[in-house]
Amino acid sequence: MRPAGEALLVIATWLCLEEMGYSNIFETLIQKDLHTLSCITEEATSILNCLQFKPVKPVLLGNDGVLILTTNLTSKLLTIRMISLNSSFQAIKDDEWSNENDDRIWRWNPALGVCADDRTMFLTFSKGFPVIEEELRELFTKKFGDCIDKVEMQKTNDNQQTLFAKLVLHSTITIDLILMDEPKAKFKINKKHVWARKYDRRGRH
Repeated sequence: MRPAGEALLVIATWLCLEEMGYSNIFETLIQKDLHTLSCITEEATSILNCLQFKPVKPVLLGNDGVLILTTNLTSKLLTIRMISLNSSFQAIKDDEWSNENDDRIWRWNPALGVCADDRTMFLTFSKGFPVIEEELRELFTKKFGDCIDKVEMQKTNDNQQTLFAKLVLHSTITIDLILMDEPKAKFKINKKHVWARKYDRRGRH
């Protein structure tokens, strides 16, 4: 596990890259497996080392100082020289990354500026196979981590089964991971099926 300070600087590095025009880095990273993410993080660490005049592992650099993994990740050429000459990295280069910058890191959230409806999924259940809120939380947390903002179950009378629910997520990115470019996703928990699709706030779900 990386020290907290180094992890923050790695995130700061990716934020600076987005300022340079390397867009959607975080959205792309979240879709990668742990091994790939670890390698890209190691490459980001090499950027930090270079900026602070520390040794860089040669294996992490291609010809002419090309950062191979980040270049492939963003489909845009990136070299150590390009970074060292860019003003976005000046605070890191001077080792002056302050609490103000840390606040900027903590404020980064794909949900910012996105209304709750756009982060919501509409879930439906089979009649005769009741699903409760705790099961939904268990299902999606196990598969996608700490992704749930809230769960809104259908309001019913005491003897009626809940047939649908709204799942509000922290980020729209999780919706993409759930659906995988399909209009609907199917899950199972405790031998009961759950169907998930994007919520339509206009009333058609």
